[in-house]
Amino acid sequence: MRQLQSGLALDEKEMELALCMKRFVDRMPGGFFVYHADGNEEIIYANEAMVRIFNCDTLEEFRKVTGNSFRGIVHPEDLEDVERSIRQQIEDSSYDLDYVEYRIITKDGGIRWIDDYGHFIHGDTVGDVFYVFAGDATEKKKR
Repeated sequence: MRQLQSGLALDEKEMELALCMKRFVDRMPGGFFVYHADGNEEIIYANEAMVRIFNCDTLEEFRKVTGNSFRGIVHPEDLEDVERSIRQQIEDSSYDLDYVEYRIITKDGGIRWIDDYGHFIHGDTVGDVFYVFAGDATEKKKR
């Protein structure tokens, strides 16, 4: 058995499955990230595609560029409208789903557009979180 930070214990087979799932999510053809829904909206996880969307080389660099927060992902001029839209959609949704578009500022200062498909989850162990699929919509916006 292996003890995790959350206090849960996993046996060898469960650890293998967890590592397999992490590899799968890291290699998905699109950005994926998880963040706390409260407080400073701290980023819990981001996959490799999300890191690349920001033109970052490592997860650590991505965390630095974004301030390790959802608020640091969204362009400052878009943030208020995005957060208001997310709150309203979650309140109105039977399934706690939301969709928003917003700009980001990449590591090198470039502007890109993101399609963000989020799902709010209340978890007993980690608290309230959002799971987000994010696609680079920059080329779509140029049309």
